[in-house]
Amino acid sequence: TSSLVGSEMCIRDSQGLHIGSYLFRQAVSYIRSIHPEPCLMRLNVNRYNTRAVEFYRRMGMRELERGDFHIGHGYYMTDYIMGLDIA
Repeated sequence: TSSLVGSEMCIRDSQGLHIGSYLFRQAVSYIRSIHPEPCLMRLNVNRYNTRAVEFYRRMGMRELERGDFHIGHGYYMTDYIMGLDIA
């Protein structure tokens, strides 16, 4: 079973204040509250956003796969699909 999380973004002036890690932990807590059995939390992150990729790795996530998603007019989102096992 898996849960997909939407975007989590902090404006640059707020980075380093631990707001992102707080929001991430809140998302994990919420998933645990509505999904008490073990599951996999998944999210997409742009492969070229190295700060975000490193943030999610520090939060315990791992790269599950890569995805290139067509968003129209010849443009693609080039993402890692990352996952965190939630017990």
